[in-house]
Amino acid sequence: MEKCKKSRYRIGYFCTHLEGEYNIMLWEAIQNTAIKLNVDLMIFPGRSLGKELDINPSFNRIFNFFDPSKFDGLLLSSGTLINYIGPHKYNEFINKYDLPQVSIAVNTETCSSIIVDNSLAMKLVVDHMVHEHGTKNFCYIGGTKENPDAIERKS
Repeated sequence: MEKCKKSRYRIGYFCTHLEGEYNIMLWEAIQNTAIKLNVDLMIFPGRSLGKELDINPSFNRIFNFFDPSKFDGLLLSSGTLINYIGPHKYNEFINKYDLPQVSIAVNTETCSSIIVDNSLAMKLVVDHMVHEHGTKNFCYIGGTKENPDAIERKS
């Protein structure tokens, strides 16, 4: 597999498993966009980094097969990959790959990011529940301790 020399770009996509509503929705949107833009897309589905030791150590070996010299860019489903390792270790992980990168859901030190304003989103959800549904008592169930989205939503 050689790096594209013509007008087609080749993009790698690192994500966690393709199960669950969020992962499937994200994958379908990325895949549809790649088709519309005439971009070659290769998916590397692993597990949340740091968690693979609890499940099966072989899951994330797929990331070792990614050869940056064969790609024009790397798209990262950071919101699911970072769950158990936190921002510092995550930046170490993505810095191993020397090519343009875009992070989805997590602001990183070294690449462009597509992020959600979690503080505003939580405020809007709570306001809606109070004013539209009369909710008075709330229970918040957050994500993992290391996930930046979960931390921001809780604050």
